[in-house]
Amino acid sequence: TTMLTHPIRVGGDATPGLSRRELLQGAGVLFGTLWVSSGTLLALAPSRAWALELKTFDANTGKSLLMLTRNIYPHDKLDDAVYALVVKDLDAEAGT
Repeated sequence: TTMLTHPIRVGGDATPGLSRRELLQGAGVLFGTLWVSSGTLLALAPSRAWALELKTFDANTGKSLLMLTRNIYPHDKLDDAVYALVVKDLDAEAGT
């Protein structure tokens, strides 16, 4: 096997580990990923007219969980239908 050596520079003017170009490219990829994922979430969310069908929880528990998830993860542009998906998953997990 070959052992690689890397010189270590002590003092002096060290060059940054991330160039401006790399930073901008990374930020662009991150922004694009967040934009696509938020659009996908909104596309998968039920329409504004929705009903939550619960199998384990009663209606009051479902409503309380919906309010709780909205308080824990507030987002101005998400309808309650998105949070209802969380409650639906919690209901399914509680039934197992």
